[in-house]
Parts: sequence; C-alpha cells; structure tokens
Amino acid sequence: MLPKRTLGFMVLQNPWLLVVAGGICRIATAQPFNLDIAPSDAILPGVEYAGAANQAGLWNRVDGSSGVLRDVNGNLTSSQSGLLGGLLTTTSITGADPGDKELMESVFFGDRIGSAQAGVSNLAPGPYRIYVYAWQPPDSPLATQSRIAINETTSGTSLVVETVFGGGWSGHSPGMTYATADINVVASSGLLLFGLLSLGNGEDSPVSVLNGIQIVPIPAPTTAVMVLVLLPLASCRRR
Repeated sequence: MLPKRTLGFMVLQNPWLLVVAGGICRIATAQPFNLDIAPSDAILPGVEYAGAANQAGLWNRVDGSSGVLRDVNGNLTSSQSGLLGGLLTTTSITGADPGDKELMESVFFGDRIGSAQAGVSNLAPGPYRIYVYAWQPPDSPLATQSRIAINETTSGTSLVVETVFGGGWSGHSPGMTYATADINVVASSGLLLFGLLSLGNGEDSPVSVLNGIQIVPIPAPTTAVMVLVLLPLASCRRR
C-alpha cells in the first residue's frame, strides 16, 4: 500500500484523478436486491438462497401493490417496486430444491398485447447486472418462451432478454430459466421497467412470464487495483 504522502503527490500532480476516484466511489453505492414476483400467500426463498447470481440475502415480495424494498442485508431503502397489468399466480414444479421451487413457482403472466410490466424505482446510480428469471413447467399451456424488455428510463437504454423452455426442471440454466443484462442507472431516482413483450396476438399464442429479478451491482475496482492502474498515469504526468 502506498504511503499517504505518495498518494497526495499523485493527486497534486494529477488533479483529474479525483474525478476518476469519485466516479468509482459512486459506482460502489449501487444497491443489491433480490425480488420474488409472488402473490401474498406464496412462500419466499430464505436468506440462504443465492439464485443464479450467487447473491444470498433477503428476498422482497413484489406483487400488485407498491412496496418499499430492503437490500440483501435487510436494510430499508428508498427504492420501491410494483406491477402493472398481467396475472400474478402460482404453479407447481417437481424436482426443484426448496429455494428454486419458492422462486420459480410464483409467476407473473403477461398478455398478448405486451402491456404487463414490473418496475423498480429510486435505484442508486451505478452499473448493475440484472438477472431475469422467466420459466414455466412443460404442462403450462400459456408459456414456452419469454421476452423481457429492460428499460432504464433516464438514459432511454432498452435491452431485450429472452428465455426458451419446454422441458422439466433440471436446475438454473442461462437462456432457459434466466437471462442476464448489464445496464447503467444514471440518475439517483433511477427507474427500471421490465416489460413482458407480446409473443403474438393469436388465440393460441403464448405469453411472456416473469418469476423474479436479482439486481447485482457490478463491483468497482478496489483501492489497490485503482492505484496500480493510476500509477503509470501519474508517472507519465511527471515526466
């Protein structure tokens, strides 16, 4: 670790480093959340359940009413969640471990016009990896695939993730039970909308589904890594 005097010299010679460090500190304020989209009578996963994101901790219930969220450590935040349209219910899955079963048996069905949405508001700014869980057992006639649009409303960023499924439960698998996307929340009142896209408007057309969401901050470099990256820049500046 560099002495404080050396670090101070680097900043004096390279004041723009304060801007870089400040940006890294802001990234580190991003919030981790686990969300189970589940009706009021459904059992939520326990705090030991980490999901595909390997992010254990408290799981929030997201239902038709607006609710204040707690982060994975149980701390109350200013972030809120809610649902619009669609049908929230439960199904039955055989062969799944308890945590998987509790997360995936609760399901939010979209509609054939693509109007159903889930939303998370007042997210802290920063980069996040979003895990979107969207799967149904093979005996569900309404769902064989799911397409979810993730919209960051301040920047206008929109990403579409997709899962395709058709067999029985065999554990989490990317592209089958969940999909991921990296997105940057640019405002302190960041709003993420998860739109369940239409898969067709015919009478037999399937509908998109959504089981849950994990919001995982993309970690900032540690102080040691930051210094190793910036030292060559400081050296170049002094020459």
